[in-house]
Amino acid sequence: MDLTSIISNNLTNSLSNTLTNNTSLSNQQNSFLQSNLWKTINSGLDVGIRALLPNFLEDAVIGIKDALVNNGLQGGIQKAVEMAKEVGGGLASTVFQNITQAYNTLKNGNIIGEVGEAVTNSISRASANKEISAEVSTTLTNGTKTIMDSIEANIKESFNDQLNSLEKLNKYNNNWKECFENRDFTGMEKEYKKMQNLLNKVMPTENTIKQARIIENLHSLIKNNNKNFNITEEEIELAKKLA
Repeated sequence: MDLTSIISNNLTNSLSNTLTNNTSLSNQQNSFLQSNLWKTINSGLDVGIRALLPNFLEDAVIGIKDALVNNGLQGGIQKAVEMAKEVGGGLASTVFQNITQAYNTLKNGNIIGEVGEAVTNSISRASANKEISAEVSTTLTNGTKTIMDSIEANIKESFNDQLNSLEKLNKYNNNWKECFENRDFTGMEKEYKKMQNLLNKVMPTENTIKQARIIENLHSLIKNNNKNFNITEEEIELAKKLA
């Protein structure tokens, strides 16, 4: 089997999610940001509500959050992310070159203010629809700053976690390359699995995808060659070009 066929047969388990152009990369970045920020904001909201309503039981806090979601919170946050990206200088099709650029764009686009408006609106709607009491609504509205401080801290922590994960990913990339040079396939497999576990924790960028594809292609080539490292320079170069 030639190199092109080996790589093609391996794409279903692609380390790099088989992204092929800037449009799909932009969509993947937007999807990652929406999903990641929703989890981050949801966690911050949870902490904020508990701080404002310390005597409420777990089920009661969950009920309040559900009420806010039912009254447009998640959709509002999605729009907030889109608005912050646009105001911060990025179009819907913009491809971020790195994690720091994405964070700065959202920050400059007033992501905290936009999310704060989404939270406030959902509280008002939930109260109007009798899904939370007037007392709870007043407490949450008056304590919006507490909630948003918690959310802002979570967003910063989330991006810092991504930067830390990216640093580890680069370390595993280098470890894999060292194992490759030493013809240590067991070590390559170990580092490869570590990379797989980390890639979904960082926003995809052109550089991380490119590096992941090169490693994936070379890894597949060796693995499908019965772990034999006797491959030509031409095959190695082709693996890099196909990345």
